[in-house]
Amino acid sequence: MKDMKRIKIGQIVNTVGLKGEVKIYSFAENLQRFEDLKEIFVENELFLIEKSRLQKTTVVLKLEEINSREMAEAYRNKFVYIPQEALEELPEDAYYIKDLLGLDVYQKNGEKLGLVSDIIKGPGQDLYEIKGNDKTFLLPGVKEFVLDIDLANKRITVDPPKGLLDL
Repeated sequence: MKDMKRIKIGQIVNTVGLKGEVKIYSFAENLQRFEDLKEIFVENELFLIEKSRLQKTTVVLKLEEINSREMAEAYRNKFVYIPQEALEELPEDAYYIKDLLGLDVYQKNGEKLGLVSDIIKGPGQDLYEIKGNDKTFLLPGVKEFVLDIDLANKRITVDPPKGLLDL
């Protein structure tokens, strides 16, 4: 169980009610995703999920063995994970953040810009943080600028907007 590859999908941000429910800020785009889960890791502890519900932009879970507000409070600010095998299959042209991190980024003319060091989730689009030798910049993750993502060759080809690299 220790060797199992796990994926961080959220963080417990608060407790809800008196019976041990926890409120989770989800890193997953699809909040409904939690309704399909039977179990979840909180840090290294595995819990069965008794109940799942949505509360605006967060998820509320009732985890077995956490039966009071005080018990739930002990897990505040801890991260939640699922086994990698539990990841949903994505549609074509959609990628998990974990698969994009560390990819080399090249302009369409072949010049290497750096590598993807982070992805910042935004309401309109994601921003790819690209770290080069002498500077770091953000590139909107939209089709106009991200021309090709080649996971097999660990390469992204981009066409940054005029002026972005001149900062």
